Amino acid sequence: MPESSAANNLRLGAFVMVGLASLVALLFLLGRKQNLFSSSMDVEADFRNVSGLLTGNNVRLAGIPVGTVRRIQIVNDSTVRVVMSLNRDVQPFVKKNAVASIGTDGLVGNTIVNLSAVPAPAQPIQPGDRLATTSPLGIDDMLKTLNVSNKNLVGITRDLGQVSHKLNNSTALWSLLDDRQLVANVRQSVRSAASAASQLQGAAHDVKLLTRGCARAAAPRDFCSLTPFLPASSTTPPASWPALPIPSPPPWPA
Repeated sequence: MPESSAANNLRLGAFVMVGLASLVALLFLLGRKQNLFSSSMDVEADFRNVSGLLTGNNVRLAGIPVGTVRRIQIVNDSTVRVVMSLNRDVQPFVKKNAVASIGTDGLVGNTIVNLSAVPAPAQPIQPGDRLATTSPLGIDDMLKTLNVSNKNLVGITRDLGQVSHKLNNSTALWSLLDDRQLVANVRQSVRSAASAASQLQGAAHDVKLLTRGCARAAAPRDFCSLTPFLPASSTTPPASWPALPIPSPPPWPA
C-alpha cells in the first residue's frame, strides 16, 4: 500500500512538472511574439482607416516581422493613431522617412502594418517618432470599382443584343449583301481605278523623262514645247544644235 501511494505521488509530480514546463514554454513563445522579452521602442503612425487592424498584429519591413502593434487609438473623426513596438535591432534599418501602410498577411490573412523604405538618405528612427503613411487601394474600393465595371458590361451587352436583333430583322441589309450586281459594280470600279492608276504612272514616267532631257541638254524652248508631240526616240536632243541666223536690228532713225 505505501509503495502504491509513493508511485502515484511520483506520477502526479511528473505530470505537474511537465504541465508547468509546457506553460512556461507557451508563455515564452507568446511573449517573444509580442516582444515582451526583447528590447523595443515605440513609434507612431496616423491613418484614416486601419481596415480591421488589431492590437498584437505584426509590423513588417520588406516582408520581415520587425515588431507588433501595441496600441490603436482614435484621435479625431478622420485620424486613427497606431502605436507600434519595433525591435531595437532593426533601428538602423528603419529610417525617419519610412512610409507605413495597412496591408494583409497574404490574400485573406490578418491585417498588418507594412513599412516601406525610401531611397533618399535619412537618419535612423528614434523612439516616439511619427512615420508618414499612405493609403493603398482597399478591398472595398476594388469591389466598388468592380461593381461599376459590371454595370457598364451589362449595358454594353444589352446594346450589343439590340444591335444584333436589329441586324437579324433588317431585310434591307441582307438584300444589299445578296445583290450580285452591286458586287459586279464594285469589281468594275476597282478595275477602273487600277487602270487609271497605271495610266497616271505612265504619264508621270514620261514627264520625268522629258524634264530630265530638257535639263541635261539645255534644249531651246521650241524643242521642249514640241517634245510631247515627238516619238519616244526623238525626245533626246541632238549632240549639237545648228546655228540659227540672228536678224540685225533696224537702222536707228536720224
